[in-house]
Amino acid sequence: MAGVPSPNASFESVLKVNIEGTYNIFKAAQEERCSRVVFASSAQAVEGYPIDTQVKSDMPVHPKNLYGVGKAFGEALASYFAYEENLPSIALRIGAFDEVFQVGTDLSARDMSAYISPKDMCHLIEQCIITSMQRPFEIFHAVSNNRFKRLDISNTKEVLDYQPQDDGFQKCGYNFNE
Repeated sequence: MAGVPSPNASFESVLKVNIEGTYNIFKAAQEERCSRVVFASSAQAVEGYPIDTQVKSDMPVHPKNLYGVGKAFGEALASYFAYEENLPSIALRIGAFDEVFQVGTDLSARDMSAYISPKDMCHLIEQCIITSMQRPFEIFHAVSNNRFKRLDISNTKEVLDYQPQDDGFQKCGYNFNE
């Protein structure tokens, strides 16, 4: 999944684990004739966009750190294997997974807007596995049904019939109905 997930990761650690490791997974999947790879990318691949920009899945990568660079490499590798090696691939740009939401933690609006719950993540991965692909390579955004979304999920919902249920803002106690 994340390999070395730290935004402060050194180039050497990203190179060994996130870049070489990702290549090895794709190569092994190809050799074993897997029907599809679902690559766990990250919102960090596009975190360099201004915070007030809702990132769409067709926007170019814009990493803010070397971890994001490693994930951007993984997306490029997924595209290569899909189009040049006939290994269909999906890159899921995963936002802030549930584990970052610890009780008593001060979370930013960005964290809440990128939240994805375990339930929504499981549903999304299942959809990635069972949905017929129209193209050999796709990038989808993986966030819940947050009131505000850092990553646009309209394409994810449309193509994969993704139906997220949770909201990071509600999980943190914000009620916009009052």
